[in-house]
Amino acid sequence: MPRIVVLFVLFVLPAASSAQVDLQFVHNDHVSITINGQPFSNLYIGAEHTTPFLAPLRSPDGAIVSRRFPMETVPGESRDHPHHRGLWIGYGDVNGINFWETEPESTTSKGNPPVKGKVVLRHLDALEPGKQSGRVIATFEWQAPGGGDILEERRTMTFYAARDVRRIDIEAVFTARQEAVFGDTKEGFFAIRVADSMAGKNGGVIRNSAGAETEKNVWGRRAEWVDYSGTVEGHKVGITVYDDPRNHNHPPRWHVRDYGLFAVNPFGVKDFDPHSSERGGFTLPAGQSLTFRYTVMIHPGDSPVPFAAQASPNFNAQAATNAWLASVPPEAKARSDAYFEGGYWLMLWDVLYLIAVLAFLLESRFSARMRSRAERITRRFWLQTFLYWIELTIVTAVFMLPLTLYEDFFREHEYGLSNQTFGGWLRDGLMGLAIVALLGGLAAVAITAVVRRYPRTWHVWGALVAAAFSVFAIMISPVFLAPLFNTYRPLQRSPIRSEILSLARENGIPATDVYEVNASKQSNRVSANVSGLFGTDRITLNDNLLRRCSQGAILSVMGHEMGHYVMHHIANSVVYSCVALVLLFWLLKFLLERMLARRAARWSIRSIADPAVIPLAGIILAVLSFLFTPISNTLTRMQEYEADIFGLNAARQPDGEAQVDLMLGEYRKLDPGPIEEALFFDHPSGRTRIYAAMRWKAENLCLFDASLPCRTQPASDLLPLSASSGSQDSLDHGHIGK
Repeated sequence: MPRIVVLFVLFVLPAASSAQVDLQFVHNDHVSITINGQPFSNLYIGAEHTTPFLAPLRSPDGAIVSRRFPMETVPGESRDHPHHRGLWIGYGDVNGINFWETEPESTTSKGNPPVKGKVVLRHLDALEPGKQSGRVIATFEWQAPGGGDILEERRTMTFYAARDVRRIDIEAVFTARQEAVFGDTKEGFFAIRVADSMAGKNGGVIRNSAGAETEKNVWGRRAEWVDYSGTVEGHKVGITVYDDPRNHNHPPRWHVRDYGLFAVNPFGVKDFDPHSSERGGFTLPAGQSLTFRYTVMIHPGDSPVPFAAQASPNFNAQAATNAWLASVPPEAKARSDAYFEGGYWLMLWDVLYLIAVLAFLLESRFSARMRSRAERITRRFWLQTFLYWIELTIVTAVFMLPLTLYEDFFREHEYGLSNQTFGGWLRDGLMGLAIVALLGGLAAVAITAVVRRYPRTWHVWGALVAAAFSVFAIMISPVFLAPLFNTYRPLQRSPIRSEILSLARENGIPATDVYEVNASKQSNRVSANVSGLFGTDRITLNDNLLRRCSQGAILSVMGHEMGHYVMHHIANSVVYSCVALVLLFWLLKFLLERMLARRAARWSIRSIADPAVIPLAGIILAVLSFLFTPISNTLTRMQEYEADIFGLNAARQPDGEAQVDLMLGEYRKLDPGPIEEALFFDHPSGRTRIYAAMRWKAENLCLFDASLPCRTQPASDLLPLSASSGSQDSLDHGHIGK
């Protein structure tokens, strides 16, 4: 991400017994709307107002997300466009009358009719408070200056008692008292003025259903929905407006500005696209009606949920999955696919290039000369082996440098996935090389000593030694190795901290084992992992995740990582590795003996215990590891799938899971074929993970809307475990990552 944007909660977790929407008509001026005991907004309909409006709009935590002016005077707040009042409906030209800039103090915009109309209350039809939702029904008249009615508007506003979002459904039925001509203008129609701190000019983000961002790319464009998000009182919050597919001219154009205006316009054309051949405006004959329906979501974070993924009686997991995937812009999906598919070839080239380098060292007898050089330096065999390994590591790294540079530096920058300067990248690379030289050298010394001591059964003991070194590396990595590259610290105080630590405690994880790492030093990727073993294990969330994701998404990732922790996946992986190492070392012994019998003299290798044999062993292990990749990928995928399910049950954030999966899709192919997924993916693919999350949501709809039943889909809709898969993030050195 910055990459493609991944989307967040639309309709989340209405509280069960405490959910309540209360409505009260106050002083013949406004209807007070209270949700779950907290003020949400006021619907101003008094005679002194020239149009009805909702203000202020509040987020679930009480932050005011609409501009307060002109209802209040707040120091430093903008004071332009006094007709922009919270949420309102108006239009700049109806029968040549301006129903947009209705306030006396509003200056008429260029091209708009100078004659101002007003929208007045005829009667308040119903106030219907309720447990899960409350409804206001009112009838308004759109009046010309002389008092003649042009339109009757019957407006129904439904407010929902959700826990984590604020949702408003608005239906406006317009009936023409006389022929009503909606002119072709940009000024209108269903509008919100967001808080100044959320405005695009102050760092806010404007995003539409096509994946376009910024005013330049959203203004005047057709879209099913638009989201305007930013920061209010230190919290990320967004407002999404959805245009109902039944609306006239769906999907509409949007009049959205960096200064904070946020409007749907179903009639205007020429102001948005002067060269369009499309005819703007609309004529509603006398006596006929036109209905508009909109949904407004005020949500935490900066990503909305696709309409088809909202909790509803007709919720379908497959349709919701498709909606999430369709929210990714085609160009972003193509870029991600190209990056990930290119990785398939790089896997092959990595192996072939390494084989070529090691084969050159054998055929040129450079390997033998390195051994002889070590022998001239010392008579101690273990030290000869160690010195040989150091030189081999350096020589191999130099030969591999062109491919390493392309793969890890230039390609990462080409796809916008790296933040590192060349100097920073080189420093990390040299540090990693030093670690490989030191720990690898110690392992080489131990294994060659085993080969000399047990010439007939060295493959068994060698596998055990290799496994022991793997466990050792896993144990020391979180404490000694990882901090060489990044700064790790216990999770600092933040709005999400208490939620994360509470979730950790609920699942028996010591709160001190949750860490934050400054991964943004290297990349913008969101990630997390479980690392360590035997007392050094910990859960680490990278700062990109904490910075870029909503609370639901972060908790979803946390639940996933807790799954690895609670189900002891690292320990299980060590067991799998030990079994695999025994098999690999048996095959290694078998192949080494046969190849040395034919070519030992040509390569100047004296015996199977000769350090100069290491390049040959490297070739064999590289080929075997490459061939076994689908098997290791499958084992890892199974663990990742288990952690996904654990995370869904622990965090109960399926929409947050989908949001993270789309972010991971910035560098992972989201929708591979089944064979492709089985061969190349070591995590479940984006489609697999999102479908699992949406299936979980379908079976637990009552958690998101108390009026809906749970388990609305049959068990036959379950996704088989064999279908799950993932990414190029691998199980490596005791790190199991999201």
